[in-house]
Amino acid sequence: MATPPQQFIAGKTVRVSITITDPDTGEGIDPASVTVAVTRDGATITPAPNVINDPGNGAYHADIDTSPGPGLWRVRLDVTGPADAAETYFVVRSDFPAPY
Repeated sequence: MATPPQQFIAGKTVRVSITITDPDTGEGIDPASVTVAVTRDGATITPAPNVINDPGNGAYHADIDTSPGPGLWRVRLDVTGPADAAETYFVVRSDFPAPY
């Protein structure tokens, strides 16, 4: 059974973190460049957020502003070098239903 996507409330900042590894050695690497593309329900969100290099080889994050609203959000981090791209998605809701 597939794990459901994480859910967040619109307007919150969602941090997406990745560690980029060499596909041959599995060790963390810092590629020449890392770019991020964000879409909400298939529409590109601009401007794209900055990608931050965290301490440690290959550790990066991007803070995604979800104020554009509810929907299915997709975040793709592309790298220059031997590593593969990383992709994740999450759901943004206008609010959460009251617990019963």
